[in-house]
Formats: sequence, structure tokens, C-alpha cells
Amino acid sequence: MAAVILLLAMACQDPAPIDSGPVELDTAVLGTDTGPPCADEELACDGLDEDCDGVVDDGLLETFWVDEDGDGWGGEATVDACPSGGPGLVLRTGDCDDADPARHPEQFDGCDGVDEDCDGVVDEDAPVSTWYADLDGDGVGDEASAVSACARPDGAVTTAGDCDDGDPAVHPGLAETCGNDRDDDCDGAVDEVSVCCIATARGTDRFALCTEAMAWKDAQARCAADGATLVLPADADAHTWFWGLSTWLGQSLWIDLSDAADEGTWVRADGTAPTWLEWGSGQPADSDPDADCALLGASSGTWTAQSCDLERPFACALP
Repeated sequence: MAAVILLLAMACQDPAPIDSGPVELDTAVLGTDTGPPCADEELACDGLDEDCDGVVDDGLLETFWVDEDGDGWGGEATVDACPSGGPGLVLRTGDCDDADPARHPEQFDGCDGVDEDCDGVVDEDAPVSTWYADLDGDGVGDEASAVSACARPDGAVTTAGDCDDGDPAVHPGLAETCGNDRDDDCDGAVDEVSVCCIATARGTDRFALCTEAMAWKDAQARCAADGATLVLPADADAHTWFWGLSTWLGQSLWIDLSDAADEGTWVRADGTAPTWLEWGSGQPADSDPDADCALLGASSGTWTAQSCDLERPFACALP
């Protein structure tokens, strides 16, 4: 009985292990990569490395320029991103100030000293004028000082021809003053006899008092040569002022009034009628057919009709 029990106990024990050597796994069957298979190239611009080369989206990215001011033009900074781009990314560059949306290559370059269109040239779209320095403030500049600019430089004017920009009493348009040994009107001639006149002014109106006595028609022609006309006072104040010139000279002055074209009809040289008259007593002397031109008398201060052939000084109203 004891022998049977011993056999049963031995039968219930684990069998002894069998040493058959190391076990080798069949890697061809089991594999080593448990993820999705690698593609031959990137499949989409999606932030994934589909071709398992360690670079995300390689070959699919585009270079964009950063547009910080939102004007549609990028500055110098670049970013590689998917073709769909993103906020603040553009496909064109050239913005010279990416903090200012008013400056980019398509902008109008106005007259403000700033290169708005980023082409390296300032204010080229604004109209340009030629300016001349007017140092003496007479409204006429020195031609040698010419500059081209869209904005007026300080103290500059657009009229040139001043032959002495340090003297406001010398510039084109002035009457030549007798005996001062200078070229007052900048025409290249000094004290030329035919234009020996004294520049004067009444308010903003300019005149040339010509002391050389001439016949009425010659006086008219002399004034016309400067684009001027013989003076004809238009009111009592103007008359008094011109009478002062005649008394200063001590001679009567021709004025722009004649009836040579139609006896008894007194008109200016251009055919227009006067708006104010200051005839002396018994004037005009229509009974004298030769008294066809008007004088402002130095002593009387009134107008008289005289022969147009008399030679008298005169005054021109300058334009």
C-alpha cells in the first residue's frame, strides 16, 4: 500500500525541464515597426513626416515674407509655410518700412520728403518746379541759384532774372532810374536815355516818372515799350498824388487822354472813356483844333488841352 502511495506522489510532480538552447525569433514574420508604413514622399502639407526622413513636409513648403503692417507687402523676414499661407504672410516683398502701412512699392510718392513707394527716390510722383533764391525779397530770384523741387524752399520764388539779389530796388520790371550809374531793370544797360525814368509807387501800384520830355505820342510809345500805359488819374486822391509828382518836377505831365481821333470826344489811347475828369476852367479848349492832348498842370493842378507836339515829361503805370 505504501508503494502505491509513493508512485502517486511522484506522478503529481512537474517534469524536469529540457535544455534545448536559445530560442531565435523569426523577425521576418513578426517585424520590428508597429506604426503605419512609410511613403515614398510627403503626401500632404500637414505637419507630418510621411516619408520618414526626419523632415516634416519637405518639398511642399513655400517661402513667405512676413507682413507686419498689413499692407500686403513683406519686409525682409521670411517664413517657410504650407502654400495656404497664414495671417501676416505674403508672397511679395519690397516693403522698406514694415511698420508703416503707408509705405510700400505700390504707394503714390507725394511731396513730403519721404520715399513712400520704396524705390530709393524721394517725392518723384509730385509735380516739380524750378525755384530761385530771392535773398532781397523783391519777388525775383537769382538764376544761378536754381533748384528743382516739388515744395517751395524757404525764401524761394519761381521768377528769375534778378541781377542784384542783394538790392530790392534792382530787378526786371523796374523803370531805369536816371543818373544812378546802375542797371535798375536788369536789361544789361545802365541809365539808357530812352528809359531814363524814376521808379515810384502808390500803395501796391507801381509807376515810372519819366523826366525826359517827349511829345504825347512818343510818351505813349515809351510806356507801351514796357507794357505800361500813360497815367490817367481815376479819382481825386490819385489826381492829387500825381499832381505832387508834377510839382516836384516843376513841370506839367502828359496824361492818357486825347480827342485826336474824334474832335470833342476825349478818350484814352485804347479808346475807352475816362471815369473821372479834372478839367480846368474853360477846358478842354475844343475851339483849338490842335489842342488834342491833355496835360496835368504843375501850377494849377487841373487838366488842360494842349498840342500833342509839345514835349513834356510823363508817368507810366507799370503792369
